[in-house]
Formats: sequence, C-alpha cells, structure tokens
Amino acid sequence: MKKLLTFIILLNIALFTIQCNICIAGLGTCKKSDNSLALLLLALNQLQSSHSSSELYSPKGELDPNFGNNGVTITSFGTTEYRANSTVIQTDGKILVAGSYKSEHANHDIFIARYNSNGSIDNSFGTDGFVKTEISLASDFVSKIILQTDGKILVLGSYFNGTDKTDIYIVRYNPDGSLDNTFGTNGIIKKNIGASYDEPKGMVLQSDGKILVAGSYDNGSNYDIFIARYNSDGSYDNSFGTNGISTLAIVINNHNWMEDVVLQSDGKILMTGYIKLGSDDKIFIARFNSDGSYDNSFGTNPSFNYITTNVGSSLEQASKITLQPDGKILIAGIYHNGSNYDIFIARYNSNGSLDNSFATNGFKKFNIGDDTDEVHSLALQFDGKILVAGVYNNGSNEATYITRYHSEGTLDTSFGNNGIVTKSFSSYVEKLEMVIQSDKKIILTGYTKNGSDYDIFLLRYK
Repeated sequence: MKKLLTFIILLNIALFTIQCNICIAGLGTCKKSDNSLALLLLALNQLQSSHSSSELYSPKGELDPNFGNNGVTITSFGTTEYRANSTVIQTDGKILVAGSYKSEHANHDIFIARYNSNGSIDNSFGTDGFVKTEISLASDFVSKIILQTDGKILVLGSYFNGTDKTDIYIVRYNPDGSLDNTFGTNGIIKKNIGASYDEPKGMVLQSDGKILVAGSYDNGSNYDIFIARYNSDGSYDNSFGTNGISTLAIVINNHNWMEDVVLQSDGKILMTGYIKLGSDDKIFIARFNSDGSYDNSFGTNPSFNYITTNVGSSLEQASKITLQPDGKILIAGIYHNGSNYDIFIARYNSNGSLDNSFATNGFKKFNIGDDTDEVHSLALQFDGKILVAGVYNNGSNEATYITRYHSEGTLDTSFGNNGIVTKSFSSYVEKLEMVIQSDKKIILTGYTKNGSDYDIFLLRYK
C-alpha cells in the first residue's frame, strides 16, 4: 500500500511537471524539464514493485519440494490410529492439526499436532510435537480447531457421555499446548443440546471473543439445527437466543443437517447443510441475526430466515460455505447425477437470491472421477479464485483433488493439470481440510489408511 501511494505521488509530480512544460511552451517561453521523464519512469517502476511477486503470486498447483518430502508429510504411528480432522495455521506459519487417536484404553481421545512451516514436527509443542487430551472415559471426536487472536487454541467436538449418547465439548489450550484453566472447568466445557445425540460441525470466533458453535441435535424424533454462543470464559451467553441457544427446523419432522457456518462482517450468521426428505436431500442456507433471532430479510419468503435450492433432480448435499469480500455467498457440495455423485458450486447474492451471473444460472456443476466425488473443503484465494478440495475414486483407489475456478465460475486451466491437481494414496482418504498460507501456498491435510491403521498427511502446493 505504501509503495502504491508513492507511485501515485510520483506520477502526479511527473504529470504536473509535463503540464508546466506545455504551458510554458504555449507562452512561447518553453523551458524543458529534464526531470519529468525520469519521474514518470520512477513512478512506473514503483507501481511494478508495489505489485511484488508475492502479491501477484497465484499457486500453479505443484507440490512444494521445500515442504516435507517433495511436498508431502506423512506422520505414521505404527499400530495406532491417528485421524486428522481439522487444521489451522498460526501467524508464525506453524500448522496445527487436530483429530482423534485410539488410546491405550481402546477408546478415542483427542490430539493436536504442531508442524513447522517446512512440514517437520515441532518438538517444542507439547510432548514431541503432540498434545493429547481425554475428554471422557469413552470416545472423543474432533470437529473443528480455530485460533484466538491471542494465540490460544480452541477445539470443538463431541464425546460419548456414558449413556451411549453424544454431547458437545470445547477445550481451550494456551499457545504452548497446556490447558487453559481460565476456560470452563480445567480448560474444558461440556454441554448437551438435545435428547440424545449432538453433532457439532462448525465454530467461529466473533471479534469480541465470543464463541459461536453450530451443528445438529436430536430433538427426540429427528434432527434439527442449533447455534450456541459462549462467552470468552466458556459460559453460555444468555443474551443470545434462548439461554444462549437458537434452534431451527427447516422442515419439521424431518432430519435437518447443519454442515458449515460462517460469520458475516455485520455479525449475522450464515449456515448451510441439507434436509432429509424421505429418499430425497435438499440443500439449504439459513441466516440468523447477531442476537440469535431469525433474519427474515434473507431469502424470498418473508416468513422464513432460510432458502432451499434444487441443484439436480434429487439427493443434493451442501458441505461448505464461504463469503466473498463483496458479501456474496458461495457454497459447495454434491448432487446425484442419476448414477453417482458429482460436485456443484453455487453463488448467491447477499439477500439469498441466486446470482445468475455466476457460471450457468448461479451453478457450476462438474465431476472429477467416474464414480462418486466428495467435497470436503472450500476456500477463496486473495485474487477471488475459488478452490474446492475433496476425495474421488481414480479407478484403483481413493485420491485427493483440488480444483480451481475463476470468480465468474469458469475453470482455471492454469492450475495443475487443466484446472485440477490430484494425489493418490494406497487406500482411502478422509477428512480433508484446505487452508491457505499467508504466502498464498495451499495446505491440504487429512488421514489415510495404512493397513489396519491410520496416518496423518499434509500436502503443500505452490
């Protein structure tokens, strides 16, 4: 920005000097300045340097040889299962990966692993780069990891509460991996929303430090949607919804599955997922006001705070949601093409109407493989290009993919091989999460089966 401002100043000086020369020449007393051309060239050079290679850089979709082993890091634990579920990047470039592992009690506990920016394990974190926490005496699972502005780490998930039911937990760690005892009870809060099974999927942090958690819960006969807000100390924020919780049934007496949540700049909350309607699935987007009330200005029906959309003839599931800087809404997911599942990206205006300027009538539909494709992650590059990541079957085993589209919905063929990069594994892969580093490089994490065990993998593309 400073370089761009300098360019503008220099350019104006150069133009002013040239104008003065013209005026003087018009009076018959031309007095040429030798500095005007030099100033103009200096301004142009300043503009070029203001858009440095880092600022203009857009990944080509090649594995980065400076990361791990030629762009790949695989952390193996022998006979122990480690399943990576969520990833976040610290401001210093270190990478936090959270998930669950099979403990010595044969149940699953949670872990956080920290990697250096080159893909090696950061042994200064926890014990040999790992922090492990037992939430319950039964199995614990991870849904999301995020960072606070002070560097503290929040992990969201679910655990079996001893009655074969699942409740929600949030655990907070200090930057060094130790439990933050100022949060909840010894760094952990446990809550139940519904009658039996709670399934948290998303967590976002407000600018005031309050924590929003969203997911689905069992209301006794089917699943509805919930969003809860917690104060920064882990207590319920009773100013939100009803006693800190707001719930929604898109379609009553049907399963409503929340998959992802995002926070608008005005504090309103957007979520997406799908509704189970017998043998059919239909995608939805819902919006709440910052106090947890329904935002009835969203969508075309003034009685509701949500929209539903048909992508294909049946069986559509939205997986991820993100926001463009202009407030437009992007979602990605899968739809049934008649024989298997393909991928879609849809764009909506900020009021919930489809943006017909995107791709074809607001939708981009495509496939990666000949079998079922999955969508696991959605991200926006700094230049507005759209990244979608997931899993597909390449005919012999499962593989990861990342595909990139221009902001108007056309395939960016300059990325990878005709717009797509893939990485094959010897067995199936799961729970991909894609994050973009400050230098624009792309990190993709997940886990893969290794015989009877599971290993963590990280890929970096440049």
